[in-house]
Amino acid sequence: MEPQQVAMHRDGPVTKTRRGLRVTREKHQGISFVNVTTVSKISEKSHPPATKLKFVLEKRQKPRQAPRLVTEDDLRRVQGGENRRIAPKTDASDRDKDALQQPCSVIPYQSVASRVPKESITFPLIKAWRQLNDADTCYVPSPSGITLPDWVLHGLPVDIPDEGRKCFHAYLFSCPIRHYPFEQLQVVSWQPLSMDQSRFERLMLEPLMLNCTLTMGALFLLLKSGTRESAGFSMHSAKLCALVNQLLGDKKQTISKTVVVIQSIASLAILATFLGLYDHWLTHLNGLKLLVQAAGGLHVLPLPVQILVKKADLKGASEIVTTPFFTQAHLQKPISESLPHSQRMAIEAHVQLAVRQYDGICDDLCDAIASLAILVATIDFAASQRGSLIFDPLALMEEYHGIEYRLLMAPVPIQTRLEALDRCSNGANAFQHSNPMFKSPSDMEHEAERSLDIILRLAALFFLKMVKGGPPDTLDGLVHMMQILNEHMRRITYLPPSMATEPPYGLSRGALVWIALMADRMMGKSDSEEWNWGSRKVDRYISRDFLLWVLSGGDVSPDDLRLCRILDMGRFDVGTWDPRVQIEQILSS
Repeated sequence: MEPQQVAMHRDGPVTKTRRGLRVTREKHQGISFVNVTTVSKISEKSHPPATKLKFVLEKRQKPRQAPRLVTEDDLRRVQGGENRRIAPKTDASDRDKDALQQPCSVIPYQSVASRVPKESITFPLIKAWRQLNDADTCYVPSPSGITLPDWVLHGLPVDIPDEGRKCFHAYLFSCPIRHYPFEQLQVVSWQPLSMDQSRFERLMLEPLMLNCTLTMGALFLLLKSGTRESAGFSMHSAKLCALVNQLLGDKKQTISKTVVVIQSIASLAILATFLGLYDHWLTHLNGLKLLVQAAGGLHVLPLPVQILVKKADLKGASEIVTTPFFTQAHLQKPISESLPHSQRMAIEAHVQLAVRQYDGICDDLCDAIASLAILVATIDFAASQRGSLIFDPLALMEEYHGIEYRLLMAPVPIQTRLEALDRCSNGANAFQHSNPMFKSPSDMEHEAERSLDIILRLAALFFLKMVKGGPPDTLDGLVHMMQILNEHMRRITYLPPSMATEPPYGLSRGALVWIALMADRMMGKSDSEEWNWGSRKVDRYISRDFLLWVLSGGDVSPDDLRLCRILDMGRFDVGTWDPRVQIEQILSS
């Protein structure tokens, strides 16, 4: 039989009694207490022992608001100084205020940085990136089997939110993947220098440097997301300008801080090219070259930083077709040496015959085309080994940038930086599509040689960028490269047809056929990616007219497809590629 029990509640907590026992339950700060005491008799007038604990009701917390999507109106307010709704307010100390007031003379970032307040490390990412990242559609996948060391998991300040940790992880472990293509082919190792504790410690020296790292990580994730929101990019770019301005104003400069400044400015330059702000790119590169010279040269910087600087330099130079700022030096063993020597020699011979069929001279341009073909063959060879041949991504991109540099510079630059910027700002064609007037036959031959040289170099640059793959490099597309290619192809069509049947200076007809097919493919790519041509004229029939000039009513011979077999565009398609079919489609358009 159960003992008799009674429950009472008198001016206190609930009390249950059994025969000779009093059981009291109380709760304090989430912990439950049970008190059991013996009693001889429980009377109605008896009261439970008074407790000295005081209970305070917990205030209801307000739900955290999701970050608001940045709009173009917000950007205009930032540019006008009304930025309180975008950036979180922070209390700046006197030391920070003094640092902000110090003049900085190396990079003219004050025009942007003065309008952006000191940011805290809890800045939000824009909503579009978060949605894409949560959906696992555009985020850079982590490599299989990678583990984060303890110094990464426990070294970050506790007040960094999840978004900030994602940015830090993206920059430290994933960001350079945008410089190292072909990872999906399993031919490059995953970030061989990212698991370096000294690099981590360099980024953690002070909150300002950590903030630069977080901002660059955010920029990288936005770039990888493919989101076309210029307001969000410009907001993060303005933040990075402010941070760089503070670093430049620091009187106690060290090599570690200089490296962070160089990384930040290189990231700004890459961002400027993505947005199509090539005048900003030129400003960043001018300052970047001064900083690198002051640091002792490019060779004293960490190798990943050297590759980043080359990327920032060559990306903008190739997109507006101008002279790079930094010369290329070979620091590592070329990956192309992994290709069997006999195969490399065979490719060089085939390229020489395909490009310079008539004179047999292998000049700088012919040698650059051969290097491009060997690089592509090396990547295909490594991919066929199914993971047994792995390249250092830094060495791979050094060879990639070397070919890019040679195509831009050999034998002479295509246009100066001022000419390139003037073309970008005007947005109109520099050449009229009328028959050019030549003063003499020698002048006509000289112009023909120059235009043929330019179109082969630009077509090879397009092929190199397509081999690299990845998301679009710019918001507006490679319109400047395409415009110059079209203009010089149009110039050639006004030359006498006899110059096509007997190509000047030994340039083969097969090279001209390959150029026409490459131009047609890039025109189709411009439509699929919705390039922004602005006020520029789009010469959509240039590939057809150029092919008609090249063939001059004749048939396509096997020799005319020699370069098409070496630099095979079928690698970009699903299935086999037949150049004859594409030629028929172009001529019937």
